[in-house]
Amino acid sequence: MGAAKGDGYRTIRNRALLELMYATGARASELLNLRLDQIDMEESCIRVIGKGDRERIIPFGEKAKEALIRYLKARRWRFPGAIEGPLFLNTRGQRLGRCGLWLQLKEMAQAAQLDHGAFPHQIRHSAATHMLEGGADIRVIQAYLGHSSINTTQRYTRVSAKFLRKACQKAHPRFA
Repeated sequence: MGAAKGDGYRTIRNRALLELMYATGARASELLNLRLDQIDMEESCIRVIGKGDRERIIPFGEKAKEALIRYLKARRWRFPGAIEGPLFLNTRGQRLGRCGLWLQLKEMAQAAQLDHGAFPHQIRHSAATHMLEGGADIRVIQAYLGHSSINTTQRYTRVSAKFLRKACQKAHPRFA
């Protein structure tokens, strides 16, 4: 997240976008379609419409909340008339589009000197994998990602060899 540092509108927006993307594991389309009225800052959650027009509520943590608060202040200052509508706006005050998101992620990956780049789906995958490695139940991750089938979630979350060994040592009675 270090690539999104600074005080300009774009940088503040990108930080909020990255934090929210990682915190919620939301799809790029879900974040780009997010409206202001779909954010509950009091409960720290967003309401997204996912695949198949299924609605889900996804909580987010303090880092994402702080980034969102900062972004919303910058958004109000930059676009005082935009009091409703899309959450993430481009520098012209219109909904940030898919190409704009990809361009911003590419620029941030270059700034962070990531050789492999950064893609929205990688961030979603990382969020799910980190939750799994942190001990979250696979069914919780399924709901978090909005998967209708547990098989999709199982394919989606890769378990690192290190995590697998640690889990076996902790839970298997004959693992030495």
